[in-house]
Amino acid sequence: MQQRRSGWMKAVVVLGAVVAAAPVGWGCARPGVGSDLDLRRIVLYRNGVGYFERSGEVDDDEIHFQVRRDQVGDFLSSLAVVTRDEGGVRGVSFPSFEQPEPPAPPPPCYLGPGECPPPAPPPRPSNMLDVVVEMDGEDHEVTVAYVVEAPVWRPTYRIVLGEGRDAALLQGWAVVQNLSGEDWTDVELTVTEGAPLTFRADLATPYIPSRPVVSDYGEIVQAPVSSLVSIGGGAQAYAPPAATSAPYGGPGGGYGDSDNDSVADSYDACPYESETWNGITDEDGCPDYGQVVLDSGAAGYGYGYGDYESTATGEARMAPGAYGIYAATTPSMPAPPPPPPPPAMGATGAGQSLALLAARAQEGGITMYEAEGAVTVPNDSSTLIAILNDPIDAEDTLLYQPDYGVPDSSQSPFRVIRFTNDMGVALERGPMAILGHGQFLGQGILEPLPDGATTSIPYALERAVMVTVDAQESPEEARLVKIVRGRVTVQRFSVLTTRYAVRNLASEDHKLWIRHPRRLGYDLPSPPEGTEETGDGSALVPLELPAGEETELELEEKSPTTVEVELLTPIAHDAILAYLNGPAVDAVAGPVLRRALEAGDRLAEMDERRAGLEEKRREIQQLMQEIRADLAVLGTNPRAQELKDRLMRDLDEQTRLYQDLTAQIVDLNSQAAELRVELAEAIRALDLEVPQGEGEDEP
Repeated sequence: MQQRRSGWMKAVVVLGAVVAAAPVGWGCARPGVGSDLDLRRIVLYRNGVGYFERSGEVDDDEIHFQVRRDQVGDFLSSLAVVTRDEGGVRGVSFPSFEQPEPPAPPPPCYLGPGECPPPAPPPRPSNMLDVVVEMDGEDHEVTVAYVVEAPVWRPTYRIVLGEGRDAALLQGWAVVQNLSGEDWTDVELTVTEGAPLTFRADLATPYIPSRPVVSDYGEIVQAPVSSLVSIGGGAQAYAPPAATSAPYGGPGGGYGDSDNDSVADSYDACPYESETWNGITDEDGCPDYGQVVLDSGAAGYGYGYGDYESTATGEARMAPGAYGIYAATTPSMPAPPPPPPPPAMGATGAGQSLALLAARAQEGGITMYEAEGAVTVPNDSSTLIAILNDPIDAEDTLLYQPDYGVPDSSQSPFRVIRFTNDMGVALERGPMAILGHGQFLGQGILEPLPDGATTSIPYALERAVMVTVDAQESPEEARLVKIVRGRVTVQRFSVLTTRYAVRNLASEDHKLWIRHPRRLGYDLPSPPEGTEETGDGSALVPLELPAGEETELELEEKSPTTVEVELLTPIAHDAILAYLNGPAVDAVAGPVLRRALEAGDRLAEMDERRAGLEEKRREIQQLMQEIRADLAVLGTNPRAQELKDRLMRDLDEQTRLYQDLTAQIVDLNSQAAELRVELAEAIRALDLEVPQGEGEDEP
């Protein structure tokens, strides 16, 4: 069978760039899937699989694939064949195989040591299977697609902060690894953030009589890939103007730095003998007059025909017919300008460094990045594809978010890069380097960021800001929920107050975001302006920090608890009073509840008076017992008759006071009972349900 590779398939126009490729040193003994058909298109996902397309011209009725045993299930379950002509696929065949049986023990050998033959090793099954796609007829132009295992592509990001009012720049690359066992040559490469549900399907190994087993194992490549990315155009080194120096200092034989530009007017100062200096020939003989000017700061002497004289400018002038030696120096000249500096590390230069960028699109909520043009990735190599190069409105600010991995973060906030994803696509999780002010500032992790969401990425610790936290929990007033047949339902609130004291020791103002962890079951009824909710239920609260000052923030959280109590209990009294002082009071229930509160106040006064009377009565009763005890001690002693008389008069007085107090207590009890009956009769038919929010502010 012969399969001719052809380029008839229509090309898909893509945008993108392969930025760097480097071998990773991993190897595959055999390719996962091998075929003579050209590999044309690859789509890599974030869950350990890849979609592969091959196409070409086949002049036989069979298409052969070599598939690794562990890839047969994925290959067969996803195989799709499309032909241009009417002929289609008749079937797909592949050899079945069973798991090898353990080798039988070798037969016993009774020969001497070293004379028994070594046991034969068990036969090793081939690692590759021949999968044959049977076609209807010959000469087909086909496209074959399938899904097999592939390392996940991984994003890596970089933010370059802008200077002044310049916007920051967000750049991103997709790290792609080719461990397929074959080179990817001139393929259309796409990476997608989608993660379709996949599993390994073992379709090649027979299972009798049980049903095929679907195992749910996924392998993700975690090994890091080292790469080097250049920023901006290359710096041009400074090159001074080319200079050609004549032997012995140039025309006139002067020793020094004279050159073509140092000769004034002409090269008329000639050597003693006829020869060539700097390409000048004296074939016409020496002239009658000439002059030589030496370079800046040079000294030298020369010889030539004619009289000469040294001038203040360092010129040697010779008269006709004279021969002599001259010496001259020249004043120092300004040094050449310094070379231009290399391009600065900034958002503008970094943005210009990526000439080719992958085209991105979002379809069905899935973001896809298609590389620019054809991509070649050798086997066992990695490639960086530029996927992002967008200006963003990033804020370099502070975030207080204690982390057990950074002990000092309990008292100092992190420096963070904060920005909103407004690029129209979701961003995958990946490492992010932060550069600014011409240097590397730190590194953080970008968590999955949906379109329109805001992230804060910690990259360093700010020790010039100190934070202390204090939390206290206490009960608060109750809220009336309903009253039915004298039973009052009340909602009480436990209040958790958290105070943040922040001291800014720096000489510049800062803005601090405090990640406040919310307690389960508690509400934050009055969040400060600008507060944001996070995905884990925490509140992100902004706080301005003036330089050199201490700033405080107090947050109150409330946890509601519903209880049912009697009408005249203190809890019910407080809830009813809060309702009556609120903006919306029921016209029928309001007067009844006010009378109930008045009755409750009177009952409270009665209870207080009764408690005082009972205390006095107990004191008198104690005194009466002591007097009776003294009388018992005196007995019938005639000498103590006067003392006994005084004690008897005191006992009679205390008895009268005791009886008077008892009468007052009985009267108060009677009044309280009558008041309770009247109150119960007034509220017996009362049926009130207070909508949430009435009577007091919503919690």
